[in-house]
Amino acid sequence: MSLKKKARESPIVILDSSIMISALECKVDLVPEIERVLSAEFVPTVLSGTLSEIEDVLRRSRGGKRKKQLELALEFAKRFNRLDYNPLGAEEMDDVIVKAAKDFNAIVATNDGELRKRLVRAGAPVLFLREKSHIEAEGYLDDSATSLRNSSSNCQYLID
Repeated sequence: MSLKKKARESPIVILDSSIMISALECKVDLVPEIERVLSAEFVPTVLSGTLSEIEDVLRRSRGGKRKKQLELALEFAKRFNRLDYNPLGAEEMDDVIVKAAKDFNAIVATNDGELRKRLVRAGAPVLFLREKSHIEAEGYLDDSATSLRNSSSNCQYLID
């Protein structure tokens, strides 16, 4: 099923590298947790720039636990729908994620605190890992009658 047809039926959730790595670190089953919060199926989506970001950090990694987490995150990310969104010029990946969220009226799953703030200011709903155990929402979810506000996550992972 194409992304456009599926998107009309289910919300698009853009997965940032930080949420995928955090979920692996904290042993949280990300897809069922997001479905629980949304009370619906969704279209898990990764931006091509996010894949490139993980690959770049993986190439620079010297080994050990971090390299294994990055390898697992990359393998995990490749299972999902992909949108061809990459940074242009001096644009940062966070800028690209905000643009894609607006363009597709998407929800973004991230554990990056600054990106979360930018997305909420831009009116995009955000999902994040809370207390190393579950996903919570911040911002307004279109299919929900309530506006959800939460404080930052305790399990934070930021790509260098």
